[in-house]
Amino acid sequence: MPGTPDRERIHSLVHRYFELHSRRDWPGLSDMFTPDVTLIHPVYPKSTGRDAVGRFFTDYIPSRFPKYYEYAPNVIVEENQAAAEWIFEVTRLDGQPATLTGITLLEFEGKRIKSIKIFTEPMQLGSPTI
Repeated sequence: MPGTPDRERIHSLVHRYFELHSRRDWPGLSDMFTPDVTLIHPVYPKSTGRDAVGRFFTDYIPSRFPKYYEYAPNVIVEENQAAAEWIFEVTRLDGQPATLTGITLLEFEGKRIKSIKIFTEPMQLGSPTI
């Protein structure tokens, strides 16, 4: 049912996830994760736990994009999961701007993110491997 408190709560949490990522607020983002959070990404190794997943946000992304802003214009919530279409406005290492797109599936456990599955075309990232 659209508009239920659980859907609205998860919808709000999804937008908070993207906002914290764009602000590079790793402590805030880390606080959103369960201790055993899992990240699956097309070119980054599967990671489990806040520290391992954190390296994706604090090392991998900034090492490829010195400037970035990410937002989710479309979010669909079903029970404890959300699918978010995202747009990632970046500046590449060569100084050129780019717009990357994809989908992220987030699974929640209460108010915390239990899993993150990112779907995007690997060539958008500038490299097919880490």
